[in-house]
Amino acid sequence: MANDLGFPDIGLTTLQDVSTRSYLISRVTNLPTIVDIDTGFKSCKETIETFEEFGVAAVHLEDQIEQKRCGHLDNKELISKEQMVKKIKDAVAARKDKNFLIIIRTDGNTVEGLEKTIDRIKAYEDAGADIVDIGGESSRPGSQRISIQEEIDRLLPVVEKIREHHDIPISIDSMKPEVVQQLLPYKIQIINDISSLSDDRFIKILKDTGTYICLMHMLKTPETMQDNPNYDNVLNDGVLYCNYLG
Repeated sequence: MANDLGFPDIGLTTLQDVSTRSYLISRVTNLPTIVDIDTGFKSCKETIETFEEFGVAAVHLEDQIEQKRCGHLDNKELISKEQMVKKIKDAVAARKDKNFLIIIRTDGNTVEGLEKTIDRIKAYEDAGADIVDIGGESSRPGSQRISIQEEIDRLLPVVEKIREHHDIPISIDSMKPEVVQQLLPYKIQIINDISSLSDDRFIKILKDTGTYICLMHMLKTPETMQDNPNYDNVLNDGVLYCNYLG
C-alpha cells in the first residue's frame, strides 16, 4: 500500500488509505482477505471495527513504534511489551466475530534478542492473539534476495524456541519451498507467499500437508517490482488471479 501511494514503508499510510483499498478487494472475492494494519493506526478499537465491517478476515498487528520501519531495516524501535498487550486486548475486545483473526508480528528478535522475543510472544498469546507471524527475508521494493540457508538460519531458531513453550499457530513469510519444508515439522499453519505460488512446488506442499497459504499479488520480484510494472488495473488483476486459484 505504501509503495502504491509513493510512500516509504515507515508507517505513513492511514486507516482510511488501507481500509478503502481493502474493502475494494474483499467485496469482490470469497477468499479470506488479510490486511497489514502496521501498528494499529492509533486506535486498535476503531481499526478492528472498520476492517471487520469491510469484510476482512484477519489483520496483521506489529509491536514497533508508530513511525515503524520495514521489519528488515535497521534502527527499529519497539513499544513495550505491556503497551502491545494493551493493543491486542483492545483489538480482541473490538471484534464482533471470533473468526476474525488477530495476527501479531514482533521484531523483537533483531532488537532485544531471542529470549525477550519469546517472552513477548507468550504475553501476546495470553492477551488473545490468534497467530504469530515470522519473516526471514525482506519483500520491500529494491531488497536483495538472501540464500535458502540464510533464511533458514534466521527463522529456525525462533520457530524452535516458540514450539518449546507454545502452541500458538505460526505463519511463516517465505517464497522458498525449501525453507518451508525445513519448518513444517514445527507445526506451521500458514505460509505467507508474496510471490503467489510462482514456484509450483508449493502446491505439492499444500496438498501433502493441508497447510494454508496466504497469497500476495505482486509483479516481478522485490528487486525489480518498481521497474515499470505493468498493472493495467490492479483491482481487476487481483480478482482475476483469485478466481483462477478457485
